[in-house]
Amino acid sequence: MQRPDDRVPPSPAQSAPDIGDRADEKTTPGLHLTAKPATVSAESPSRHKAEIIRGGVKFRVGDRILQQRNDYTHEIFNVDLGIVTAINTEDLELTAQFGDRQVVYDNADPDEISLAFATTIHKSQGSEYPVVVLPIFRQHYNMLSRNLLYTGITRARKLVVLVGPQGAIKLAVQQVKDQERYTLLAHRLQRVEP
Repeated sequence: MQRPDDRVPPSPAQSAPDIGDRADEKTTPGLHLTAKPATVSAESPSRHKAEIIRGGVKFRVGDRILQQRNDYTHEIFNVDLGIVTAINTEDLELTAQFGDRQVVYDNADPDEISLAFATTIHKSQGSEYPVVVLPIFRQHYNMLSRNLLYTGITRARKLVVLVGPQGAIKLAVQQVKDQERYTLLAHRLQRVEP
């Protein structure tokens, strides 16, 4: 099998091992995922824009963000996606647009939002993205299941790239976890007198 060209991004026709090998061999200048959160930032045209650090993470105008908890005052809810539209470095405020709603965040609760360049399958439920890159590795064997893999794959509108060994993907497809819930509902219903 021919190795992918360094100048060409992975394509859906390439096998998962090729893509995984390429990810292991290559690093991206300006992206250091093992660094402390305050230094994690992708080099992009927005790197020269005003920035603010909240909870140890840099936010810039144009960054996609994820709401982390319900905010009934502004009608913004957990896992809503927004875009940073303005940063006030003097007042330590960040302004974000969520559809037709604009929200101003002060520095009082730094964990209220996070960057949304990457997220979990759980947090992505109900959302769609043009492209999804889904890492699947045996180290996460307790999370590998058919329903979780299906949910991750169906978040993509145009392209999904599975990164990991074929054995891990096979394991995920084979694991069908029962969704039994132990609620004692049947027991409680039997105790109810008609």
